[in-house]
Amino acid sequence: MKGFVLTALLVAASAHGQAASQVNDALGAIRAHDNLLHVSYENLQGMAIGEDKDAVNAIGNTVNTFRIGSGTAIAVGNLLPLMRDPEDAKQVRVQLQYSLGVVLQVADISIKIMNSYMALLTGPAALAETTKARDEMIAIREQMRSLKT
Repeated sequence: MKGFVLTALLVAASAHGQAASQVNDALGAIRAHDNLLHVSYENLQGMAIGEDKDAVNAIGNTVNTFRIGSGTAIAVGNLLPLMRDPEDAKQVRVQLQYSLGVVLQVADISIKIMNSYMALLTGPAALAETTKARDEMIAIREQMRSLKT
């Protein structure tokens, strides 16, 4: 019973997290980094030839997995400024915290995968573009971490 009460208190505390404007600002930064990540992804798709073909294709899959995972938290976060009822806003904050927990796990794994593939790349252009993509993923993860209470 104590565990349930403690969990309920933690969820209630996190539900009163950042103001809608703070979430909106963080989401704006995330969108900007996501646009750059998409550009890197598109550039990498053109490099999926030769020796690096398999690694570049796997890197593209990792970027897609990361973007799909982060999209969930972005979608939930976008709802917060639209909530007029405080109880609705509280529920969106709870859902945002839950989705951020999942996204941060996916992000950590995706970044580790990117680092491992970087060691396999032989072409300097593919390595440079993968580094850009990985760095954007790190920036997105850190913005999302700033929203986690």
